[in-house]
Amino acid sequence: MNILEAQYNWLVRKGTKLVRNEGVPFYIIAQYLTNLDLIIEGHTKHAKCGSIIVLEPNKKHSYYCKEELIHHWIHIEGKDFSNLLTHYNITKNTLYIPHYPNEFSQIFRQIQLCYHSLDPYRDEYLKIKIKEFVLRLAMQANFQNSTCNIGYDLIIRLRELRQNMFENPKLDWNIAAMANHVFISESYLYQVYKKYFGITPNRDLINMRIERACILLIDQLPIKDVAEQCGYSNISHFCRQFKQVMGCSPNQYRKK
Repeated sequence: MNILEAQYNWLVRKGTKLVRNEGVPFYIIAQYLTNLDLIIEGHTKHAKCGSIIVLEPNKKHSYYCKEELIHHWIHIEGKDFSNLLTHYNITKNTLYIPHYPNEFSQIFRQIQLCYHSLDPYRDEYLKIKIKEFVLRLAMQANFQNSTCNIGYDLIIRLRELRQNMFENPKLDWNIAAMANHVFISESYLYQVYKKYFGITPNRDLINMRIERACILLIDQLPIKDVAEQCGYSNISHFCRQFKQVMGCSPNQYRKK
């Protein structure tokens, strides 16, 4: 694959109109940091802040900047890049809205800096970063597909629940309490939690509590106090779960 140009935080002034009736003879990878109406082959796509597109060669496209536009972009060509998109099932000419847009912005920045350098390993590094970008985009697409039937409001409540569990592992987080927190039934909570986070709520809570225990053990607190601060009223139960997760007892972990 061959990168022809790469720019980061590229500014386009308000009122600018771009029309490419024949498209361009290379791929364009772009991330928009301001909202934009992008017209591809006569179809309008509403690009929200942070959204990403891989525009294939020779596709008619245009846009008009109602406001100042800031975006990152890469011009790239090559059969191996096309094969990479096919391998990871990347849909071209489609907007992706990343869960964490900054992760992609950082890759754009790394590519732009390396592209304009004289580093002897420049080409190898750029190929690695392009593959990382495409792989992350594929993971994002898979994530969007797996959660597309979970409402946005519920996703927000699930995130808040998980954050609350992480910050307050001492609380009695039984499945009923979790379900009440997000205003859904216990059975539905179990289903959507695992679908969204890839882990059951009970297992996630155990991991959070043991992670907190590992931090507290460094401070030389008595094992009983560590267990209580992590939500365990029974020290034997705490020690069993700790060993299941960490492969050693709390005392053995402390001595490492």
